[in-house]
This record gives sequence, C-alpha cells and structure tokens, in this order.
Amino acid sequence: MGQSTGSTVLNLDEDFSAYLHNLAMSSLQMTPEVQYHIAHVGDNRSADIIAAQSIMLVVAYIAVGLRLLARRVSRAGMGYDDWMILIALVSNT
Repeated sequence: MGQSTGSTVLNLDEDFSAYLHNLAMSSLQMTPEVQYHIAHVGDNRSADIIAAQSIMLVVAYIAVGLRLLARRVSRAGMGYDDWMILIALVSNT
C-alpha cells in the first residue's frame, strides 16, 4: 500500500470522471459548461504554460539586452531605471 503507481492515478481520474458524469446525469439541467468540464476533467495544460513562460522569459532578456546595448552605443550611461530593470529581471527568474 506504500507504493503509488501511475495506474492508480489514472484509475482515480476515471473514477472521479465517472462520479461527475453520474452526478450530472442525475441533475435536471446539464449546461454546456458542465458537459465540457466533465469531458475534460483529466486535461493537463502545464506543458503549454511552461512553454509560454519560457518564451516570454527569453523575450524579456532580449528586450533588456537590446536596451542596455542601445545605452552603451549612445554612450548615455546606465541610469537608475536601467538598474531597476535589471534587478526586476533577475529577481523574477
């Protein structure tokens, strides 16, 4: 009983899905939203979220890098706003 396998999780998802299906069927009104949630009870979008966050992190680093490059090329020097952008970027990664 101390070991957990992937099939146990799958069985729990199937049992829960069956429970929701029976519950919805026993009610008088089954809205499209309820039907959708019953049909997609086991969906997992974590890979999509991780991919989107990774892409946006790369975009943020490129944008800050280009800003710092523009400051260097124009010989404007780094101001407090540039330091704050760097701190924010590093602290959020």
